[in-house]
Amino acid sequence: MKNIEFYIKGLFRNIERTPEISDQIEELSCHIRDRVQDLCSSGMSEEDALEKTIQGLGNLDELIDTISGKKVRLPMNKINMIMTFAGTLYGALYLSFVTISLRDWYLGEAALYLTTAAFAGYVIPFVFSLIRYCMFPKKTYLCPVPSLQPVFVSLIGWFLVSIICVIANILMYSAFPASNLWSWMSVAGVFTWPFMEGILFLSARYETKKG
Repeated sequence: MKNIEFYIKGLFRNIERTPEISDQIEELSCHIRDRVQDLCSSGMSEEDALEKTIQGLGNLDELIDTISGKKVRLPMNKINMIMTFAGTLYGALYLSFVTISLRDWYLGEAALYLTTAAFAGYVIPFVFSLIRYCMFPKKTYLCPVPSLQPVFVSLIGWFLVSIICVIANILMYSAFPASNLWSWMSVAGVFTWPFMEGILFLSARYETKKG
C-alpha cells in the first residue's frame, strides 16, 4: 500500500495540516485503502485498483478545495433568491419615498410612472432567481468561503458615490437655489449595492454553518 501513501502525501502536500483537516484527510485515506483492498480482492492489481479508485473520487481539485476549507458547497439558487427578495423589499421602500418626493416637487401623479419602471429593476432579478430556485431548489455550487471583503468594497464604493452626489447637489443648489435637495435619492439608491452584498454574505454564512 505504499503507492497509496505516496499518492495521499502528494495530493495534500501544499495544505496546512490543522487537526480538522488532518481528520478529513485520514478519513479519505481510509476510504481509498478500503476501496483498493476490495478491488485487489477481486483480482485487480494494486496499481489498477488505485487508478480506478482515484477516478471514482471525481474532481480532485474540488475535493482538495473542500477539504482544505478554501471552498464550500452552497445552495446559491436559494441564496440568490433570498438576496434579490430582500433587495426588492428595500427597493419598494426606497422608491415609495422617491415617488412621494417627485410627486410633491414637480411631477405630480406622473412620478409613479418613473418609479414603477425603476422598481422593475428590483423585481425582474428576483423573479428570475425565484424561477431558478423553484427549478433547482437543492442544487449546490462550489464557492469560495463567504468573506466580508465584497461587503467592505461595496460600502467604500457607496460612500464615494454618495460624496460625489452630495457635492454635486450642493454646487447645483448654490448656482440654482430653486433646485431641490435630490442627492439623498442617489445615496439611498446606490445603498442597494452594499445592502444586497450584506444579505448575500449573511445567507452564505448561515448556509455554511448549517451545512
